[in-house]
Amino acid sequence: MKRLHLSDLRVRLVLLVLLAVIPALGLILYAAEEQRTSTAIEAQQNALRLARLVSANQDGLIEGARQLLTALARTPFVRSGTAAACSSFMKDLLEKYPHYANLAVADLDGRQTCSAVPPKTPVNIADRAYFRGAIAKRDFAIGDYQIGRVTGKATINFGYPLSDSRGEVRGVVYAGLDLAWLNRLASTMHLPPGTTVTVVDRNEVVFVRYPEPGKWIGQAMPDGPLRNAIKAQNGEGVAEATGMDGIERLYGFTPLGGATGAMVIVGIAKDVAFAPADRVMANSLVWLALVSLLAFAGAWWGGKWLVVRPVDRLIAATEQLGTGDLAARVGSSNGGDELQKLASAFNRMAQALERRALEAQCATAELERHLKQSTALHEINLAVTSTLDLGAVLRVLMEKIDVLLPYTVVLVWLKNRETGVWSRTACWNLDEAEWKRRSMKDAPPIVKAAIDSKNPIVIADVTADARTRNPEFYRRQGLVSYLGVPLIVKGEVLGLLSFLTKERHEFTAEEVEYLSTIAGQAAVAIHNSQLHEQTKRQAAELEKANDDLKRKEAIQALLKELSQDIASQDVNALFKRLTDKVREFFKVDVADVRIFENGTPRILGISGIDDARLRRGSVGSRRGAAQWVEKNRRPLVIADLANVTEPPIGENTRRLGIRGYIAVPFFSRRGEVVGVLRALSFQPRDFLQEEIDLLQQMANGASIALENARLLEQTQKQAAALTQANKVKNEFLGFVSHELRTPVNVIMGYAALIQGRMVGDITEDQEKYLEKMSSSSRDLLSMIEQLLEASKIEAGAVQAEIHEIGLRAFVEDLKLAYPAPVEKEVEIVWDCPCETPRVLTDGEKLRHILQNIINNAIKYTEKGRITVSSRYLAELGRLEFRVADTGIGIAAEELPHIFDMFAQVKAARPKSRGGVGLGLHIVKKFTELLGGTIEVASEQGKGSTFTLTIPCALETPKPTNGRTAVV
Repeated sequence: MKRLHLSDLRVRLVLLVLLAVIPALGLILYAAEEQRTSTAIEAQQNALRLARLVSANQDGLIEGARQLLTALARTPFVRSGTAAACSSFMKDLLEKYPHYANLAVADLDGRQTCSAVPPKTPVNIADRAYFRGAIAKRDFAIGDYQIGRVTGKATINFGYPLSDSRGEVRGVVYAGLDLAWLNRLASTMHLPPGTTVTVVDRNEVVFVRYPEPGKWIGQAMPDGPLRNAIKAQNGEGVAEATGMDGIERLYGFTPLGGATGAMVIVGIAKDVAFAPADRVMANSLVWLALVSLLAFAGAWWGGKWLVVRPVDRLIAATEQLGTGDLAARVGSSNGGDELQKLASAFNRMAQALERRALEAQCATAELERHLKQSTALHEINLAVTSTLDLGAVLRVLMEKIDVLLPYTVVLVWLKNRETGVWSRTACWNLDEAEWKRRSMKDAPPIVKAAIDSKNPIVIADVTADARTRNPEFYRRQGLVSYLGVPLIVKGEVLGLLSFLTKERHEFTAEEVEYLSTIAGQAAVAIHNSQLHEQTKRQAAELEKANDDLKRKEAIQALLKELSQDIASQDVNALFKRLTDKVREFFKVDVADVRIFENGTPRILGISGIDDARLRRGSVGSRRGAAQWVEKNRRPLVIADLANVTEPPIGENTRRLGIRGYIAVPFFSRRGEVVGVLRALSFQPRDFLQEEIDLLQQMANGASIALENARLLEQTQKQAAALTQANKVKNEFLGFVSHELRTPVNVIMGYAALIQGRMVGDITEDQEKYLEKMSSSSRDLLSMIEQLLEASKIEAGAVQAEIHEIGLRAFVEDLKLAYPAPVEKEVEIVWDCPCETPRVLTDGEKLRHILQNIINNAIKYTEKGRITVSSRYLAELGRLEFRVADTGIGIAAEELPHIFDMFAQVKAARPKSRGGVGLGLHIVKKFTELLGGTIEVASEQGKGSTFTLTIPCALETPKPTNGRTAVV
């Protein structure tokens, strides 16, 4: 047998093949190991990306919950609506946001007052962390993961304080986020087989698990490499460990969104992750063995072409892949040999990695888009709530929309709330002048469609739509697709936000909803801005009204002062105060008053100029402006004297340089023009109607003060004349009474001498005549004494002399003067208590009062009873006497006058009862002198009752120098 040598070609070929196979084998093993390592790293990074995606989605939902609760806390249904209306509103809102398990409101005690999901039993959330946090921080608060008491679902709850109009927290509005979204998210991410998604809370208890949630929910995470790795990395990281189910996996973990303390853990099974690499390596080794056998047989032909070059290409592609180029491929891999299959497997692996990287990139882009939208919404909300200026609000809104939708044309239509007219307000990315140049009598049909329906309107091609009023304008501007979103606040349409694109664009439901959210924020901001402008206008109007009121009040106060001071100041001084106020109120230079007296104007109250300058050149007659005002009976107003010749104005007024001129008439109570009030300025002046009215009001008040001053002067003269006449009357009455008393006493004296038969005997008839003469003389003497007493009272010569008297003895002494009249059927009844105190009063004047009242009762009572009663009112410290009769009575119309001087009851006059009508007048005066009161109650034909009440003291004052006290 021939021995084989190294120089033998076959041996060399075999050695060459062997040498070629050994590197290929090493390369395959190296590539497999690198692929396993790369696959492990990639799998861990994919798991970490998935965990971050879940966490980012959670962050977005938390931010969305914050915005939703912030908006709900300001919603009228939540702030002040009834429980039923609030629950209905929450239910409708929950249908629009299905990722929430519940939306509800609780009061400060934690009792649920409003819920989108009706509770089966009363619910109290006072123990929940989000409830306590919202009240304590007065801001958005996140709770722990829990099973909802109303929904029975795994949720994470958020709370936001609900404040009243004064800023006081009166409850919490909260939302429960249904954690089932994590399972739905996991199911839609096309995870590799054996991949798990686990969410644990801060206590490391599982509350979300995909797949097989029922098997793991509620279980604590066991100790092991995975738990240690999470604790060691203290947050986000990757690990290779055995999971809770005993399967080795490649894990990625990160904290779940918000300050919840929860972790999301994504694990990819190692056998699944390494399966492609292991399969490739196994296939490569098998094919390598086959190729080696064939190579040994055909080394001279296939060594170089079948092994070396394919391996070189595979190495190059592997290295390219190792640098991160996922587009690396091993050229054509359509053959059936081992190396080509290896290349095909490599290509498939690279394609899979590229596809997964692309999916992760798309998910990241989608997440970034949502984050960008949420950030924009947040910025828009902050921007539009930081100002109440409408222009600033629209400018911020347009800028933010341009960032989100670049090159999109935005139009703003607003409705004037007072007139109801629609107007083009603002635009973006469009020539505003061109847009507003088009004539418009009413809102276009395309705008009305969205306004009337209160819903967004989408038009694919605005130039072809029948509702477009001017398609040529849109063609000229290159505008195609259209979206109109109404601006609605509290059910009222404030305007319309229109979006137009320059290329055909199909607005998706998500875009419409997002732009509707922006429109909702804009509507609130515009509404607040309009309310602010309305409040500013109302405040300005109120301030103006308040200033007018203050000025009118000042004018009224001035006129009141003028009326009150007419007795203490002369007319010129009063009018000087008036004209000073005229200059102050109306900001004029000169003011005066001209009063017509005997056909000549009298100038008074000159203010703002020297008297001599104003009077110089005055002709002292009613002509010119004064005559015009008197004749026309209305104000004369001239903005600039330099521009008028009629009516004629005095030369002195023009010489002084007066330009602005106003004169208003003084009207008397009879409607006559008695003067004018003038206000003059050195500059032209347009007087407002309200200024003319106020000046006329001042003139009217001043004219009343003028008349009052004249009436006061006339009244004072009449009062002086009456005082003098009264003095003369009193002196006459005193003189006549005194002089009449002497002859009456003489008559009575001689009559007594004759009746006493001291001058001889008289007949029986003479006796009767003398008795009548004596009776008439006594009546006459009584009248004279009453006249004298009344004269003394009127002259102030009567005073009260206070003594101590015993009330019982006083009444007994009074009774002795009144035996029952024999000529009348009249009974006098005395009702006086047995136990009565001693009191201090003027006994003589008290006796005079009572005798006068009793005498009148006897005089006017023909038949019946007269009752005299007395009592001491200890609690009031007063004496009360009452005289009641059953006589003729007094008519109701005469009662107010019975205490007047010379007043007599008409019913008594025909019977000539006598008297001059001074008795009750003296009674009234004596009662007032004693500090008491007297009242009368009477009914004609049934009698009268006089009630006298006087003050008194119970103790006798100590005498001073032996004299009686006089008050």
